[in-house]
Amino acid sequence: MASSFGRTFTGWPAAAGEGALSFALLAKRKGIKEILLPLQNAPEAALIKDVRVIGVESLAETLAYLEKRKEIQPFVIGAKDAPKSAAGDIDISWVKGQEYAKRALEITAAGGHNVFFSGPPAEGKACWRNPCRPSCRH
Repeated sequence: MASSFGRTFTGWPAAAGEGALSFALLAKRKGIKEILLPLQNAPEAALIKDVRVIGVESLAETLAYLEKRKEIQPFVIGAKDAPKSAAGDIDISWVKGQEYAKRALEITAAGGHNVFFSGPPAEGKACWRNPCRPSCRH
């Protein structure tokens, strides 16, 4: 994370915005008021309040903005940009115990990552893949 006069910027366009939210949270925690990042990542970063999000399409555009040769409006998240909930949301609140497994899934889902469960056969790993299946409710 490079910082210059209360602003910071990053340059990798992540697939589906992965990492932009963490980047914006870190900037807020460090007291940085403005972040520049690839335009495709701006909607995710804009979820964080009190951080001005500037989406840029190229390094040339970034430089033009920093040199005040180009004005870019901050990205403001609107209703059409807000994250949508999937129709098949899974609620794991009914699961008793298994705190480590539930926490791992929550972190994985929040970050849009993958998870790998390992263990002997018939121990319930497949039930974590789709806990709403009737066969998984004991």
